[in-house]
Amino acid sequence: MAIATAQQVLAHLGVTLTDLQSHTGESAVPPTVAEYLPRVFAAAGPGARRTYGTYWERMAAAWGDRPVDAGCGQ
Repeated sequence: MAIATAQQVLAHLGVTLTDLQSHTGESAVPPTVAEYLPRVFAAAGPGARRTYGTYWERMAAAWGDRPVDAGCGQ
């Protein structure tokens, strides 16, 4: 039953067994804060952009070159 469920989920996602087998195991390089914030801004509604926009700009200025998965102390 678990295999059938997994197959249904993969089919729903459009992932084939070949896709899974061809994966090299290397993780993708995460985007930097400056690369990712425009996506956040575009996805946010007008109220969120008004409320958080200045903070996102500060983040880009201060941490723009950091990967999004870097810790705060790095």
